[in-house]
Amino acid sequence: MSRKLELEIRGELTKQQYDDLLEYLHAHGMFLKEFTRFQMLFFQERSEDLESHKHLLNDLRIRVENGNCSITLKHGHWQTPSGREEYIIPFEKKYLNDIAKMLYHLGNRYGKIMLQETQVFRLKGVEWAVVKVPHKDLKYVKYYWEAEKETLKKDEEKNLELLNQSAKALNLSIFSKDEFIRFLELLNKIPGRSFNFKSKSNIDMILNKFVEYI
Repeated sequence: MSRKLELEIRGELTKQQYDDLLEYLHAHGMFLKEFTRFQMLFFQERSEDLESHKHLLNDLRIRVENGNCSITLKHGHWQTPSGREEYIIPFEKKYLNDIAKMLYHLGNRYGKIMLQETQVFRLKGVEWAVVKVPHKDLKYVKYYWEAEKETLKKDEEKNLELLNQSAKALNLSIFSKDEFIRFLELLNKIPGRSFNFKSKSNIDMILNKFVEYI
């Protein structure tokens, strides 16, 4: 059986666009869920410049969503909308610290923290996520949208066009490859979200710092 791929396109929102899109999707789409997500991304190379990570095909992270924990791996080119294989392995929350330390001992010394407050909808066969990146300092708060659809490899081009046309119908601007990288670099440079896991004790400290999201 062919494994389905995950197609995604995204774009940035202003606060007003964020409010307007939520209002529209609540009125015309099907509300699916709302969640707060904490993610700890692991890297073997240190860099604030994502250009140096463009060659990496494996996106490894720990995800905590409304208290539910998992290790996730996305395989493929992350800076394009092309479908990536996604693997999700749930685990009990009591193992969170141990799993983080295991990944550290496998050579993943560097990391990023991502926080998201997300509402998810379905509209005309497309799954929409409207996302707020929270921060105590309002100048670092960001907003963006994602449109997602699972597809077989043979249908990838057709379904990517569906996503693009769906975004166009809502007057949403879609990130180009370079715009997406620049936006991620802004998120990566948010104060307090980039870490060097110097030891397993350092990981305990980081997890304690974000306990309200875990």
